[in-house]
Amino acid sequence: MLGAASLLATPALVRAEAAWPSRSIRLVSGFPAGGGIDVLARTLGRLLQGPLGQPVVVENITGVGGSLGALAVKRAPADGYNYFLATTATHAIGPVLNPAIGYDPVKDFDLVATLCTFGFVLLAPPTGVTSLAGLVEEARRDPASVTYGTSGVGTPHQIAFELLRQQGGFQATHVPYRGMSHAILDLTAGRLTAMFCDIPSAIALSRGSPVNFLAVTTNERHPALPDTPTLRELGISCFDVTWQALVAPAGTPAPIRRRLGDELLAAIGTEEGKRRIEELGLSASPRVAAENDTFLADLYGEWANWVRQSRISAA
Repeated sequence: MLGAASLLATPALVRAEAAWPSRSIRLVSGFPAGGGIDVLARTLGRLLQGPLGQPVVVENITGVGGSLGALAVKRAPADGYNYFLATTATHAIGPVLNPAIGYDPVKDFDLVATLCTFGFVLLAPPTGVTSLAGLVEEARRDPASVTYGTSGVGTPHQIAFELLRQQGGFQATHVPYRGMSHAILDLTAGRLTAMFCDIPSAIALSRGSPVNFLAVTTNERHPALPDTPTLRELGISCFDVTWQALVAPAGTPAPIRRRLGDELLAAIGTEEGKRRIEELGLSASPRVAAENDTFLADLYGEWANWVRQSRISAA
């Protein structure tokens, strides 16, 4: 009887997959509207709507470093209509810092496609230090005077600075903010000594406010910042870039995930798609997930190592 039920269910499943999508698709962003991740989600939604013939509705479920959005998608039906814009924060750093986060970033999600990356740049105010060596010298001379801002505890910004601080052999005071915008305001006003900022935002910032670029996390010098050395050049070991990827609840039918991944890559590859991604300052690295893809597991493993080295905690 169980075998017969399985045979009867199979044609229905095939018909459902063939008809996909027959209604709007939900794409959850774990970060607030107007931020970089939200803008990327809405850009992807606009690019996909034409090829799929259905609207892609972006929903912002924010809080706890994006993990509330991830939890919502984990609990959603695995029917091909629920997706999450995963980030290094939600699928690597958060679960490492908080084992009770409520989801397994590998087992509870299926990868649809990798999307984009961006690195970070170490900034100082226009009246501040002009090199990493200068920052280290100032910190060693007067440790209490050196402060660095981030968008919160456990962010890539904090991890990068703690790796730098430990390897550089100096002390600094961490000043966490609710978001990068307030930290940037204090940096440009000279109320912070330094901070790491994502490269796209830093480049946009420099067009209106002068800042000093000290070093980038990327393995190679950034094309837009050719005179800014890499941390690697300066003898500091740090992560290269952070990632964004599209994931679905575990068990989402593979044919649907493959079709969505194919449509996504095709959309990003169009002239409009390339232009929109470039306007966001991101480096496109799209790839449709392979069978038994290890990307999410590899990402988690790599960042677990960086978190351990940084010695930060969620407290």
